[in-house]
Amino acid sequence: SAKIDTQISNVESKIQQAEQEIKKIIASGSGPAAKARAMQAMKRKKMYEQQRDTLMGSQFTMEQMAFNLEQAEATATTVAAMKAGTEKLKEQMKSMSPEQVDEVMDDMAEINDEFELVSQALASTAGGGVDDAELMDE
Repeated sequence: SAKIDTQISNVESKIQQAEQEIKKIIASGSGPAAKARAMQAMKRKKMYEQQRDTLMGSQFTMEQMAFNLEQAEATATTVAAMKAGTEKLKEQMKSMSPEQVDEVMDDMAEINDEFELVSQALASTAGGGVDDAELMDE
């Protein structure tokens, strides 16, 4: 890209030189020879402009290619990560099934129910067997 930038700069200075030459020829006279030289300088300027446009197009194509390469690398990295994640997830899923999860959830519910019953039993004995009616009478 830097080489193309240099080439574009060189061609642009040739365009400027051609423009100055055209102005100089026009200022020097208006005879047939001056007209022919001016036409030649204009053709040369046009050729330089086409060369500059071609170089700029090539430079754009190279920049676009570099961008596409970066995008492809990012996409490949993403796909590799997704593939690794999928494989890991498949491996994890081998150690459990919906039935196993249901069974664990049922066991947890039973344990919670038993714990609630124990908590209630402890709460009822924590009052020391004192009846609320007895407390009200006092």
